Amino acid sequence: EGYPAGFNEQSLFQLPTGRLVSLIRGREKLGRVADSPQDTWYFRSCSDDEGETWTTPVQTNVAGTGAAGVGYVLPDGSLLHACRVPYSRSLLNLPEPELFGLHLARSFDDGLSWQTENLLQRDPENHPFTNHYNAMNGQFMPLDDGGVLYQFGQFDVANKVFRILALELVFG
Repeated sequence: EGYPAGFNEQSLFQLPTGRLVSLIRGREKLGRVADSPQDTWYFRSCSDDEGETWTTPVQTNVAGTGAAGVGYVLPDGSLLHACRVPYSRSLLNLPEPELFGLHLARSFDDGLSWQTENLLQRDPENHPFTNHYNAMNGQFMPLDDGGVLYQFGQFDVANKVFRILALELVFG
């Protein structure tokens, strides 16, 4: 009970202690169906032996789809996760509930709980992300000044926009 039908889209974090934290997407049902009240939730599992064994996955409070393959550990030890806004409009406190986009969340307890750092629902020209694929999976890159760059694809067939975007994140 409490387990999804399947797992995919894992983000891995390596903590300064060497512990591996896996944040892995679980689906209540495989494939999007109208009667699926739980959209997509991320589960957390840990390994203290370089990935040989893992703890039982536990559901977190972060929902979404399409995560970065490697999560980002900030200098203070907190974890930074990026994923796409979920299909269900009620799982996040969205400024524009009808839009999609990216959800960047941060954990201060090794991935047990998460808080929103940034919700991006429009491109640099202020065009809305109107479907699930307008903001794609991306990757983190550290910057020399201590900031973090999150790079992701914009795939907008309706407006013929296909490009790589970057979001600079600064933590103080």
